[in-house]
Amino acid sequence: MTSRSAHIQFTTAIERVPTIPGMSHWPMDGSASQHEVLGTLNDAMANAIVCLLRYRSHHFLARSARSYAAAWDFLDHSNNQQGHADLIAEQIVLLGGQPDFTPDKLLQQCRAEHTNDPTVTDMLSENLIAAHLLVDDYRQFIVFLRDAYPTTRRMLESILEVEQAHVVELAQLLQVESACAWPPRRGHESH
Repeated sequence: MTSRSAHIQFTTAIERVPTIPGMSHWPMDGSASQHEVLGTLNDAMANAIVCLLRYRSHHFLARSARSYAAAWDFLDHSNNQQGHADLIAEQIVLLGGQPDFTPDKLLQQCRAEHTNDPTVTDMLSENLIAAHLLVDDYRQFIVFLRDAYPTTRRMLESILEVEQAHVVELAQLLQVESACAWPPRRGHESH
């Protein structure tokens, strides 16, 4: 897949992904109820867990494909997602709630597609889309909270910074991987 076709695939996938479920019903004046905040934190935790599992799976698949830069990036991102899930779970408990680790809940929260038998380029594209979705979700949640729940907002802002860095790293790796993908693009074949 060329970097142009990867970009088109990425843009198309982003356009068809909805925002956080129920987000349009939230008041944007910082008047979030504790119930709404706890529910959304559980959703965010589920997203982080799904992402950590996808990154971990892709780490091993990329290693077997001998794409070590992508493999180690996936492992690093997986570890970051574990840390995010733990921070969010801890915040849920601090706010008087219970983290929901129900497997069905995790599957419901999966908004990014998961490809079967992916190439490294497919894995990078899939993870780039998921990282963009997480950035959008965290931004929306931070706007929703405004001045309410300042500790929760600061935690989400720190996670958002990491997710924004993931987007940059994945986009760079996708560009490199697309340029090096086999078979070579037309006009670049060796004789």
